Amino acid sequence: MKKITNVFLFSSAFITLCALAMVAQTADLFQLQNLNPFYFFFTAGGTMASYNLHWYLTDTNVSNEISERYTWTHTHKQLLLPFAGIGMLMSLISFYFLIHYWLWIITGAIVAGLYTAPKIPGKVSTFLRKIAIAKTIYLALAWTYVTAVLPLIISRQHINFHSIAFILHRYFFIYALCILFDYRDRDEDIGQGIRSLITMLNEKGIKVLFYVSLVSGILMALFFYGIYSPSLKGILLCIPLLILAMLYNSIKKNKNDYLYYFAIDGLMLLSFLLTSFQQLSSFLWQ
Repeated sequence: MKKITNVFLFSSAFITLCALAMVAQTADLFQLQNLNPFYFFFTAGGTMASYNLHWYLTDTNVSNEISERYTWTHTHKQLLLPFAGIGMLMSLISFYFLIHYWLWIITGAIVAGLYTAPKIPGKVSTFLRKIAIAKTIYLALAWTYVTAVLPLIISRQHINFHSIAFILHRYFFIYALCILFDYRDRDEDIGQGIRSLITMLNEKGIKVLFYVSLVSGILMALFFYGIYSPSLKGILLCIPLLILAMLYNSIKKNKNDYLYYFAIDGLMLLSFLLTSFQQLSSFLWQ
């Protein structure tokens, strides 16, 4: 059972599922009936390619901690490139059916690539590590762009205050998750010379940044559905953020890979399930 769980989590299958859930949530909340189905295929392929390539380029010998992820990746690294290749092929096939939005899609790919770029071997990598202060911002922007902005653009939705509030909610939600991951990897990043806000800030500064992100995400969720009379879905969007707020201190003290790559990443999937529970319950009881 543990071997199956490791493959599911560490081959990036689970994070791909979370990405699809985020796109599906956007489609559900905005009723994007005309969202091209190939966009889901593109999202799955892009996530697989990006994450497997990121971990293939990661030096799995640098961790001083006992890490299930690092151990599995070190042992099965030869599998990551084929997985990345499959993801890339999926993206290229679906890109053909989304060709009218090529500029928007390539922009997203560039933003996503900024997160992995410092891991590319060579002098360029050394330089990028020194200036990659905003790497967490890049990752949160990439997730927000792919799972919230692009679905609206491809569905030709008007960008207004309503949609901007949702986009900002999605960004601050993802950014709060990223802060926890960066805090966990803080010592390793410092050792590798990778600079970020989390390596530069002290404990108090990180805590302030984290809670500002949470509060901003909650406020944007309420604004999304109306601050004075928020709907149930607007309130449900806040639940994963409230869970993070309650667990922040205990999460910081725990570096367990299953906690991070299943429970914390899984809050994205939980968010989708919460806001879609009406449709899901109706479907299950039919």
